[in-house]
Parts: sequence; C-alpha cells; structure tokens
Amino acid sequence: MAYDDFEASTELPPLHEHPVYSQGMDQIATGRWQQAFQSLQLLKDIYPDDAEVKDLLEQVQMRAALAHVQPRQSSRITKRPNIRLVIAGLLGVILVALAAYVVYALWINPVIVEELRLRQIT
Repeated sequence: MAYDDFEASTELPPLHEHPVYSQGMDQIATGRWQQAFQSLQLLKDIYPDDAEVKDLLEQVQMRAALAHVQPRQSSRITKRPNIRLVIAGLLGVILVALAAYVVYALWINPVIVEELRLRQIT
C-alpha cells in the first residue's frame, strides 16, 4: 500500500498494523538505517502526533548518522584467514628448516666427516 492509499481513506489502521511500520521495523532489525529513516519519515507524515514514531525517528536518525560516519569494522571471520595464513607460513618455514637439517645430517655431514678423516690419514 502506498501513502496515498492511506491518505485517501478516512480511518487509519493502528500504527503497529501499518505495513510501513512493519517494513521500518524489519529495516531497523537488519541495520538498514537509511531505509528505516525514510520509512519512519513516511510514518511521521501519516501519524504526525504519534510519540513512538517521533522517538523511533530520532533514534534511527542518530544511528544512520553514526553508521554513515564510522567506517565498517572488519569482523572476526575476515581476520581468521589471516591468522591461518600466518600459522601455515610458520609451519612451512619449520618444515623447510627440518628438511634442511635432515639433508645436512644425512648427506653433507657424512661427506665432511669422511673428508676430514681422509685428510688425517694422509
């Protein structure tokens, strides 16, 4: 229903039964402050003397202004992959260091020890 449909009728439904009120509450619940502000402004035009609409409009206007000014903060979910990457990188470095030690212990060190033994003999 549009605003004109209610303006033309002589009797308005109660505020809580108005479809724009339901729409505005849904928008508030989902954090869409700008759309909720517009819906509540429309309700204020329909119900100019309703104190609840005025209070809601003030609260939503403040939230909309704060949401517009403040940058969105990243959630924990977006930070977890970064931590996982760091852990995976550290595990990779540890594995490379372990592989280097194994190569040294199995191939390089015996060759060096053998060469030193041969030099002592000669």
